[in-house]
Amino acid sequence: MKPAHSGDSLFLAKTYREVAITNSHSGNFNLGIINSDKGLAIVEQLTEADDELLSTLYAVKGILYAYLSVFDEASTYLEKGLEIDLRLGTTDSMRLASAYNNLGVINKWMGDLEKASEYFEITRKIRISLLGEDHPLTADIYGNIGNLYTDLGKFERALEYHEKALA
Repeated sequence: MKPAHSGDSLFLAKTYREVAITNSHSGNFNLGIINSDKGLAIVEQLTEADDELLSTLYAVKGILYAYLSVFDEASTYLEKGLEIDLRLGTTDSMRLASAYNNLGVINKWMGDLEKASEYFEITRKIRISLLGEDHPLTADIYGNIGNLYTDLGKFERALEYHEKALA
């Protein structure tokens, strides 16, 4: 078998990422994890690793574990992806907002409502900064925060955020 050149390897890793995402959309979560692992193995072996691709593969794998309700693993991989993004200097982007939101959701599901609240607050600030108050993704984070307050039994506060989501 002929060894792949670095460019071919990156193409292969990106393709495994896309296959893993497609596996996720079709409900084949375990197969998605296998394919994200294949992409990760390729990127981790490259001398000039594509850190953004590595971050995305970790995030995809984290989301796949979340769909399987394996929240500790989901959190681990989502945090790895976020760490790479932060190291790359990605400080105010929708990519970061998505990472923080995903971590907020996972921590909420794991019952760590305080940590979830921290992640949702960071997400809210980024989305307002980039998109403004009236964007659907800003409304989405208001809904997540409202659900968090419902779980905390703070119903008036929950309603405030759900009303913001509707505004």
